Amino acid sequence: MKIVKIDEAAIGLLRRFISLIGASGSSFRYFHSRPAEIISNHVVTLLGLDDAGTPVCYGHLDREGDTVWLGICVAEGHTGQGLGGKMMTALLDAGDQAGIREIKLSVDNNNLSGIHLYEKNGFRLISRNDKISFYLRVRPA
Repeated sequence: MKIVKIDEAAIGLLRRFISLIGASGSSFRYFHSRPAEIISNHVVTLLGLDDAGTPVCYGHLDREGDTVWLGICVAEGHTGQGLGGKMMTALLDAGDQAGIREIKLSVDNNNLSGIHLYEKNGFRLISRNDKISFYLRVRPA
C-alpha cells in the first residue's frame, strides 16, 4: 500500500474511498455527518492506495478546538492485512512532525482489532460508555 497525503484537490479520490468503504462504514461513521470537504480543516488527511491506485485505507488527524482526533478506516475486503497499522504509523509520524503532543480517538467497544491496534501504539483508555471507548496518546517528551 502506498500512503499519500490528500487535500481538497483530491476530493474525488476521497469520495471514491467513501463509496468503497462497505461494511467498515458501520463502525467508521465520520463521513455520515460530515461532507468530504471537511478535510480542509484537518491537520493531515491520508489515503492508502493499492497497486491499482484504488483507495483502500483512510486516516486523518482532525483538530477540534484544543483536541486533535485520530480516525482510521480500512475498506471492507482489505482488513486483516496490516493496512491499519501502516496508516497508524503514518498518522503518528505526521502528528510528531507537527509537534502534536496529545491525540485522542473514539472506538466502538466491539471493534477489538481497532482497540488492539490503538493500545499497541500507545493509546490508553480514558473513558468508556456502553457503546464507545475514548483513548488518549501522549507523545513521549
